[in-house]
Amino acid sequence: MATGLKRTWWGITGAALLILAAPYVVRYFGRGIAPPANGVSPELWLSWQAALAVTAMAFILMAAAFRARHD
Repeated sequence: MATGLKRTWWGITGAALLILAAPYVVRYFGRGIAPPANGVSPELWLSWQAALAVTAMAFILMAAAFRARHD
């Protein structure tokens, strides 16, 4: 018995738009990160990178959810 979402044209379109928008949104969020003049610790730099990676992954997971089909 098949359960879950059926693939639709709007789901595929939404998934494509999310995948295409992800790099631009992450770049936009990354612009707000300004390192202090005296440098950045490795811990702070890694936390910035992790925050940006999680943002990008959220877009990709939403796109995968739109595209998913459970048979």
